Amino acid sequence: MLDFEGLKKAATARRFLDFKTSIGVARIRSLTERERSAYEMSFTGKNGKPDRDAVSKLRARFISLCLVDANDELIVHDHNELVDLDSKVIAELYRACADHCGIEQDAVEEIEELEKNSGGTPAE
Repeated sequence: MLDFEGLKKAATARRFLDFKTSIGVARIRSLTERERSAYEMSFTGKNGKPDRDAVSKLRARFISLCLVDANDELIVHDHNELVDLDSKVIAELYRACADHCGIEQDAVEEIEELEKNSGGTPAE
């Protein structure tokens, strides 16, 4: 039976995944619960409602937390660098990251609905 020490030992190490995209092989890492919670809170404004700017970039923000190089170092240091890339590639990366980090498909759909209902991408 798994005890807390066993849980900590088994769930402390990051997991990595190499997978094929339409433009080549990408490598992603798992997130800690702290990182995932901080990400999820990042698109809620101080008033408790979705922050339009943060929601419009939620895929890019999430990918920037997961996408790593061959040395397992993050390769995107500013999620804004991703917002002008091909949406098909971003969708592939986002879905792979969400699956690898244990985000259920219905939660992905809720996030996509939140993004859709945020009023679109704000003017930069």
